[in-house]
Amino acid sequence: MGSDLETTRQFACDRRIGWRPLVDGDEWTVLALDCELSARPIAGFPDFAPLLPVGCSLWQGVHPPVTADGSASAEAYLRWWSFDLPSPPPVTAVLGFCSGSVFAAALANRIADRQGTRPSLILLDPGRPDRMSLEHDFRRAVIALATLSEQEHGALTARVTSELDRWGGDFGGMVDSVVAAYEWASRVAFERAGIDLSAGAELVSVFDSYTRYLRAAQSLATRAEWSPAITILSADRDPLADITGTVIRTGVRRDDLLRSREIAGLVRDILLGGVER
Repeated sequence: MGSDLETTRQFACDRRIGWRPLVDGDEWTVLALDCELSARPIAGFPDFAPLLPVGCSLWQGVHPPVTADGSASAEAYLRWWSFDLPSPPPVTAVLGFCSGSVFAAALANRIADRQGTRPSLILLDPGRPDRMSLEHDFRRAVIALATLSEQEHGALTARVTSELDRWGGDFGGMVDSVVAAYEWASRVAFERAGIDLSAGAELVSVFDSYTRYLRAAQSLATRAEWSPAITILSADRDPLADITGTVIRTGVRRDDLLRSREIAGLVRDILLGGVER
Protein backbone atom coordinates (compact mmCIF):
# COMPACT_ATOMS: atom_id res chain seq x y z
CA MET A 1 0.00 0.00 0.00
CA GLY A 2 1.55 3.31 -1.05
CA SER A 3 1.80 6.18 1.42
CA ASP A 4 0.78 9.78 0.70
CA LEU A 5 4.48 10.66 0.46
CA GLU A 6 5.15 7.87 -2.03
CA THR A 7 2.22 9.10 -4.12
CA THR A 8 3.70 12.60 -4.18
CA ARG A 9 7.12 11.29 -5.17
CA GLN A 10 5.63 9.11 -7.88
CA PHE A 11 4.15 12.13 -9.64
CA ALA A 12 6.97 14.58 -8.83
CA CYS A 13 8.35 14.33 -12.36
CA ASP A 14 5.14 15.83 -13.76
CA ARG A 15 5.67 19.59 -13.57
CA ARG A 16 2.95 21.35 -11.60
CA ILE A 17 0.53 18.53 -12.02
CA GLY A 18 -1.24 19.84 -8.93
CA TRP A 19 -2.25 23.07 -10.69
CA ARG A 20 -4.22 23.88 -13.82
CA PRO A 21 -3.67 27.29 -15.45
CA LEU A 22 -6.91 29.18 -16.10
CA VAL A 23 -5.54 32.51 -17.28
CA ASP A 24 -2.01 33.81 -17.77
CA GLY A 25 -0.54 37.05 -16.44
CA ASP A 26 2.77 38.49 -15.32
CA GLU A 27 1.82 40.76 -12.41
CA TRP A 28 -0.03 38.61 -9.84
CA THR A 29 0.10 34.88 -9.22
CA VAL A 30 -3.19 33.76 -7.67
CA LEU A 31 -4.12 30.24 -6.59
CA ALA A 32 -7.72 29.01 -6.32
CA LEU A 33 -9.15 26.02 -4.46
CA ASP A 34 -12.60 24.57 -5.00
CA CYS A 35 -14.09 21.22 -5.94
CA GLU A 36 -15.75 21.22 -9.35
CA LEU A 37 -16.57 17.55 -9.11
CA SER A 38 -19.96 17.84 -7.42
CA ALA A 39 -23.21 17.87 -9.36
CA ARG A 40 -24.01 21.51 -8.77
CA PRO A 41 -25.15 24.34 -11.05
CA ILE A 42 -22.72 26.80 -9.49
CA ALA A 43 -20.20 28.97 -11.31
CA GLY A 44 -16.59 27.92 -10.81
CA PHE A 45 -13.16 29.48 -11.11
CA PRO A 46 -12.99 28.81 -14.88
CA ASP A 47 -15.96 31.22 -15.14
CA PHE A 48 -14.17 33.69 -12.86
CA ALA A 49 -10.82 33.71 -14.64
CA PRO A 50 -11.81 35.91 -17.63
CA LEU A 51 -13.23 38.53 -15.26
CA LEU A 52 -9.96 39.14 -13.44
CA PRO A 53 -7.75 42.10 -14.36
CA VAL A 54 -5.08 41.89 -17.02
CA GLY A 55 -1.83 40.77 -15.45
CA CYS A 56 -3.44 38.23 -13.11
CA SER A 57 -2.30 34.63 -13.48
CA LEU A 58 -4.91 32.26 -12.01
CA TRP A 59 -4.21 28.61 -11.26
CA GLN A 60 -6.76 26.13 -9.91
CA GLY A 61 -5.80 23.22 -7.70
CA VAL A 62 -6.15 19.74 -9.20
CA HIS A 63 -6.97 16.85 -6.88
CA PRO A 64 -4.17 14.46 -5.94
CA PRO A 65 -4.33 10.83 -7.03
CA VAL A 66 -5.83 8.53 -4.42
CA THR A 67 -3.64 6.11 -2.52
CA ALA A 68 -3.88 2.35 -2.89
CA ASP A 69 -6.61 2.13 -0.24
CA GLY A 70 -8.74 4.66 -2.10
CA SER A 71 -8.25 7.47 0.41
CA ALA A 72 -6.59 10.87 0.38
CA SER A 73 -5.78 12.64 3.63
CA ALA A 74 -5.85 16.39 4.19
CA GLU A 75 -2.07 16.29 4.41
CA ALA A 76 -1.92 14.56 1.02
CA TYR A 77 -3.93 17.39 -0.56
CA LEU A 78 -1.77 20.10 1.03
CA ARG A 79 1.51 18.39 0.17
CA TRP A 80 0.31 17.85 -3.39
CA TRP A 81 -0.58 21.51 -3.89
CA SER A 82 2.47 22.95 -2.12
CA PHE A 83 5.01 20.57 -3.69
CA ASP A 84 5.61 22.60 -6.85
CA LEU A 85 3.88 25.96 -6.78
CA PRO A 86 3.11 27.90 -9.98
CA SER A 87 5.58 30.59 -10.95
CA PRO A 88 6.69 33.28 -11.14
CA PRO A 89 6.90 33.72 -7.38
CA PRO A 90 5.78 35.06 -5.06
CA VAL A 91 2.19 33.84 -4.77
CA THR A 92 0.12 36.99 -4.39
CA ALA A 93 -3.15 35.53 -3.13
CA VAL A 94 -4.94 32.29 -2.37
CA LEU A 95 -8.68 32.08 -3.08
CA GLY A 96 -10.98 29.52 -1.50
CA PHE A 97 -14.61 28.86 -2.36
CA CYS A 98 -16.92 26.95 0.00
CA SER A 99 -15.02 23.98 1.51
CA GLY A 100 -11.98 25.02 -0.48
CA SER A 101 -11.59 27.83 2.05
CA VAL A 102 -10.45 25.31 4.66
CA PHE A 103 -7.63 24.14 2.40
CA ALA A 104 -6.88 27.70 1.24
CA ALA A 105 -6.16 28.88 4.79
CA ALA A 106 -3.80 25.99 5.50
CA LEU A 107 -2.06 26.34 2.12
CA ALA A 108 -1.57 30.10 2.61
CA ASN A 109 0.28 29.34 5.85
CA ARG A 110 2.62 26.93 4.08
CA ILE A 111 3.28 29.38 1.27
CA ALA A 112 4.07 32.13 3.79
CA ASP A 113 6.63 29.89 5.49
CA ARG A 114 8.23 29.03 2.14
CA GLN A 115 8.38 32.43 0.41
CA GLY A 116 8.74 34.66 3.48
CA THR A 117 5.72 36.83 2.66
CA ARG A 118 2.09 36.01 3.37
CA PRO A 119 -0.23 35.89 0.35
CA SER A 120 -3.61 37.53 0.69
CA LEU A 121 -6.24 35.01 1.78
CA ILE A 122 -9.60 35.61 0.09
CA LEU A 123 -12.52 33.38 1.07
CA LEU A 124 -15.74 33.24 -0.94
CA ASP A 125 -18.73 31.90 1.00
CA PRO A 126 -16.43 29.78 3.17
CA GLY A 127 -17.90 26.66 4.67
CA ARG A 128 -16.78 23.81 6.86
CA PRO A 129 -18.13 20.46 5.63
CA ASP A 130 -20.86 19.17 7.93
CA ARG A 131 -23.99 17.09 7.83
CA MET A 132 -26.12 19.90 6.42
CA SER A 133 -23.78 20.61 3.50
CA LEU A 134 -23.38 16.88 2.82
CA GLU A 135 -27.15 16.34 2.64
CA HIS A 136 -27.55 19.41 0.43
CA ASP A 137 -24.92 18.19 -2.05
CA PHE A 138 -26.41 14.69 -2.05
CA ARG A 139 -29.86 16.04 -2.92
CA ARG A 140 -28.44 18.02 -5.83
CA ALA A 141 -26.50 15.03 -7.10
CA VAL A 142 -29.54 12.74 -6.95
CA ILE A 143 -31.83 15.29 -8.63
CA ALA A 144 -29.37 15.27 -11.55
CA LEU A 145 -30.25 11.59 -12.11
CA ALA A 146 -33.17 12.43 -14.37
CA THR A 147 -34.55 8.90 -14.78
CA LEU A 148 -35.52 8.79 -11.10
CA SER A 149 -38.96 10.18 -10.34
CA GLU A 150 -39.65 13.01 -7.93
CA GLN A 151 -41.18 10.48 -5.53
CA GLU A 152 -38.04 8.33 -5.71
CA HIS A 153 -35.86 11.37 -5.09
CA GLY A 154 -37.90 12.16 -1.98
CA ALA A 155 -37.87 8.58 -0.69
CA LEU A 156 -34.11 8.25 -1.19
CA THR A 157 -33.42 11.55 0.53
CA ALA A 158 -35.60 10.51 3.48
CA ARG A 159 -33.75 7.20 3.72
CA VAL A 160 -30.37 8.92 3.74
CA THR A 161 -31.54 11.42 6.37
CA SER A 162 -32.55 8.50 8.59
CA GLU A 163 -29.20 6.79 8.07
CA LEU A 164 -27.29 9.97 8.88
CA ASP A 165 -29.19 10.29 12.16
CA ARG A 166 -27.57 7.14 13.50
CA TRP A 167 -24.04 8.38 12.82
CA GLY A 168 -24.27 11.22 15.32
CA GLY A 169 -21.17 13.36 14.81
CA ASP A 170 -19.22 10.77 12.81
CA PHE A 171 -18.71 12.62 9.53
CA GLY A 172 -16.79 9.74 7.97
CA GLY A 173 -19.71 7.39 8.59
CA MET A 174 -22.09 9.94 7.09
CA VAL A 175 -19.95 10.15 3.94
CA ASP A 176 -19.90 6.36 3.61
CA SER A 177 -23.72 6.25 3.80
CA VAL A 178 -24.14 8.99 1.23
CA VAL A 179 -21.70 7.37 -1.21
CA ALA A 180 -23.44 3.98 -0.87
CA ALA A 181 -26.85 5.58 -1.49
CA TYR A 182 -25.58 7.48 -4.54
CA GLU A 183 -23.99 4.35 -6.00
CA TRP A 184 -27.31 2.49 -5.63
CA ALA A 185 -29.33 5.35 -7.13
CA SER A 186 -26.94 5.79 -10.05
CA ARG A 187 -27.06 2.07 -10.90
CA VAL A 188 -30.86 2.22 -11.06
CA ALA A 189 -30.73 5.39 -13.16
CA PHE A 190 -28.15 3.95 -15.58
CA GLU A 191 -30.10 0.72 -16.07
CA ARG A 192 -33.29 2.63 -16.88
CA ALA A 193 -31.46 4.87 -19.33
CA GLY A 194 -29.77 1.90 -20.99
CA ILE A 195 -26.31 3.15 -20.06
CA ASP A 196 -23.62 0.53 -19.65
CA LEU A 197 -22.67 0.31 -15.97
CA SER A 198 -18.96 0.54 -16.78
CA ALA A 199 -19.59 3.87 -18.53
CA GLY A 200 -21.76 5.08 -15.67
CA ALA A 201 -19.01 4.20 -13.21
CA GLU A 202 -17.18 7.35 -14.26
CA LEU A 203 -19.99 9.49 -12.85
CA VAL A 204 -19.91 7.53 -9.60
CA SER A 205 -16.14 8.01 -9.36
CA VAL A 206 -16.63 11.77 -9.76
CA PHE A 207 -19.02 11.85 -6.82
CA ASP A 208 -16.70 9.61 -4.80
CA SER A 209 -13.80 11.97 -5.49
CA TYR A 210 -15.89 14.88 -4.28
CA THR A 211 -16.75 13.14 -1.02
CA ARG A 212 -13.05 12.31 -0.43
CA TYR A 213 -12.37 16.02 -0.80
CA LEU A 214 -15.07 16.83 1.77
CA ARG A 215 -13.79 14.20 4.18
CA ALA A 216 -10.27 15.61 3.98
CA ALA A 217 -11.49 19.20 4.36
CA GLN A 218 -13.60 18.28 7.38
CA SER A 219 -10.59 16.79 9.12
CA LEU A 220 -8.83 20.16 8.75
CA ALA A 221 -11.80 22.29 9.70
CA THR A 222 -11.08 22.73 13.40
CA ARG A 223 -7.55 23.85 12.54
CA ALA A 224 -8.42 26.25 9.74
CA GLU A 225 -7.21 29.76 10.39
CA TRP A 226 -9.54 32.25 8.78
CA SER A 227 -8.67 35.28 10.92
CA PRO A 228 -6.16 36.78 8.40
CA ALA A 229 -8.67 36.44 5.58
CA ILE A 230 -10.88 38.85 3.70
CA THR A 231 -14.22 37.05 3.45
CA ILE A 232 -16.74 37.78 0.70
CA LEU A 233 -20.27 36.53 1.41
CA SER A 234 -23.14 36.04 -1.00
CA ALA A 235 -26.65 37.33 -0.42
CA ASP A 236 -27.71 33.77 0.45
CA ARG A 237 -25.14 33.21 3.16
CA ASP A 238 -25.63 33.91 6.84
CA PRO A 239 -22.46 35.17 8.53
CA LEU A 240 -20.59 32.42 10.34
CA ALA A 241 -19.95 32.94 14.02
CA ASP A 242 -16.32 31.86 13.69
CA ILE A 243 -15.41 34.30 10.90
CA THR A 244 -13.17 37.12 12.06
CA GLY A 245 -11.29 39.79 10.17
CA THR A 246 -12.73 41.68 7.22
CA VAL A 247 -16.14 40.49 6.02
CA ILE A 248 -17.77 41.91 2.88
CA ARG A 249 -21.43 41.05 2.31
CA THR A 250 -22.69 41.37 -1.24
CA GLY A 251 -26.03 41.15 -3.01
CA VAL A 252 -24.77 38.46 -5.39
CA ARG A 253 -26.42 35.02 -5.26
CA ARG A 254 -24.19 32.15 -4.17
CA ASP A 255 -24.55 30.31 -7.47
CA ASP A 256 -23.32 33.41 -9.30
CA LEU A 257 -20.41 34.49 -7.07
CA LEU A 258 -17.77 33.19 -9.46
CA ARG A 259 -19.36 34.67 -12.56
CA SER A 260 -19.91 38.12 -11.04
CA ARG A 261 -18.01 41.18 -12.24
CA GLU A 262 -18.73 42.78 -8.87
CA ILE A 263 -16.88 40.00 -7.06
CA ALA A 264 -14.03 40.11 -9.57
CA GLY A 265 -13.79 43.85 -8.88
CA LEU A 266 -13.50 43.20 -5.15
CA VAL A 267 -10.71 40.68 -5.74
CA ARG A 268 -8.95 43.21 -7.99
CA ASP A 269 -9.18 45.84 -5.24
CA ILE A 270 -7.71 43.40 -2.72
CA LEU A 271 -4.82 42.60 -5.06
CA LEU A 272 -4.19 46.33 -5.46
CA GLY A 273 -4.27 46.82 -1.70
CA GLY A 274 -7.47 48.83 -1.79
CA VAL A 275 -9.27 46.75 0.85
CA GLU A 276 -7.91 46.89 4.39
CA ARG A 277 -7.91 43.82 6.59
